[in-house]
Amino acid sequence: MNQFEQMTPKELREYIRKNPTNEEAIRVRMKQIEIDPNAINVAYGTSGKEIETILSQKNSQTETNHY
Repeated sequence: MNQFEQMTPKELREYIRKNPTNEEAIRVRMKQIEIDPNAINVAYGTSGKEIETILSQKNSQTETNHY
């Protein structure tokens, strides 16, 4: 078990905000989200269209970071 797997979701989110290029930390965070989809916080009242836009932007950033 690595250091990221021992972190709470909140600790890991903070770490990733400070170190956005750490791929191992991001992988562990993605596992946390797969286990608990409710772990993603979105402000109440955010439209579905806006959420889709946010997710597609994040997905495209992730895809470009792998190359």
